[in-house]
Amino acid sequence: MAERLDAAATTGQVLELLPGHTCVHFACHAGQNLAAPSEGALHLHDQPLHVTDLARLDLDTPGPTRPCPPIIPGWRTT
Repeated sequence: MAERLDAAATTGQVLELLPGHTCVHFACHAGQNLAAPSEGALHLHDQPLHVTDLARLDLDTPGPTRPCPPIIPGWRTT
């Protein structure tokens, strides 16, 4: 397991470690832009990790993503 907390939870660390794992869990804040989905990002310690940063990775075993449901006024997940 490659746990990174606080100041160690950086974009560089995620981009370096992610290709070596088949399953990851992010416990952080995130943001989205419904008008421009590629601008969505995980908010890590040093800077946001954008969807486009993750899409550039060459991952051998891409799996499904299951984000926590966003809180959008008037939007229901069920």
